[in-house]
Amino acid sequence: MADRLLLDIILTEILPRLPVKSVSRFKCVCKLWISYLSSPKFSKIQLSHVNNNKLNHSKLIVFSRESPTTFRIFDCEEPDAELTPSKNFPFKGDCDHIRLLASQNGLVCVGIVTGIIYSDFILWNPVTGEYKILSKNNSHNECYSYIITTRTASFLSLSYNSCEDDYQLLRVISNNVYIYSLKNDSWMKVDVSFNGMIPSFALLSENSIYFLEKGGGQLSSNSHSSYSLKRFDLTTKKWIGIATPPLRNRLLKYQMVIKVINGRLVLFVYYDAFSMWRVEKCTMDVNGRCWEKWIWLNPHPKYVPLHYMRNGNWLMYYGSIHDRFGYVYVADMKKNIIKRIYFLNGITRLSDVSPDGKFVETFESPNQYTMIK
Repeated sequence: MADRLLLDIILTEILPRLPVKSVSRFKCVCKLWISYLSSPKFSKIQLSHVNNNKLNHSKLIVFSRESPTTFRIFDCEEPDAELTPSKNFPFKGDCDHIRLLASQNGLVCVGIVTGIIYSDFILWNPVTGEYKILSKNNSHNECYSYIITTRTASFLSLSYNSCEDDYQLLRVISNNVYIYSLKNDSWMKVDVSFNGMIPSFALLSENSIYFLEKGGGQLSSNSHSSYSLKRFDLTTKKWIGIATPPLRNRLLKYQMVIKVINGRLVLFVYYDAFSMWRVEKCTMDVNGRCWEKWIWLNPHPKYVPLHYMRNGNWLMYYGSIHDRFGYVYVADMKKNIIKRIYFLNGITRLSDVSPDGKFVETFESPNQYTMIK
């Protein structure tokens, strides 16, 4: 009885808290351990510890120019550390045709570009190497469009729906909305009545889709129009308006995107500098008083924010087409200064280093629902 209790403590309380590499070694202990450590049950327990553990570092996938089919890993919390050795992608494709599109709970969504379309969408765990080519069941041709005309808006986001225990991929093409369900391995078209609204950005989170709309129906980032934020509830099929925070000067040219960071809805505002507002709950009054100013700094306009670090600083990237390397910077938010800490030899394109390639190390499997069946 005591031995059984000790084993349960080891399997359910100790192993899920260990680093992924350490857990992988324990799969060699016996058949019972490899079965349990490879199960969806263990991956969910380990995932909960990852999300609650401040010591777990976010990683960033960096395309390696040493070989067109390899990648390396960058530690976002320890940017001074060396990149990992190059590894091969487990699926067919090279850096010129692979696009890192989104990530959630350690799963990265990859698009394989062939001409003017995505030939495939893939969900991939960079830690375990497991991947799944998403089914095209019930999909429409435009779900896989890659080249979009200037008059057409296109958005993609990956989300985990905890209520349905399902990973869902949102694809918005113009005013057509599609959602892929990993659990059902199929697509569905969502009936969304936009009533003349032209979205400039879209994000899926739980049972809601957040849309940013640029006033006056202009999609160009050069427009001076203001933005509005609306939430479409997938359960009730109702729209809920959310006021954006007041901008310091509405005559400036600016652009907005929304993301979920640490469970909070975050609004990025880009103009001659970038600013961010975050909110605990999406219940704001018409004046946007519930928005909390987060950070403000004045970087070079070509700096790309990669990661909000645990110490309150921002990790940023800048690449130049004139040099065969890119730079990683840390923006010190207290001192309002930016310092260069790393250069990536042979990495220059924004598609080589992208915040969409950021992930946390988990055992989440893209084939978990197939395993249950």
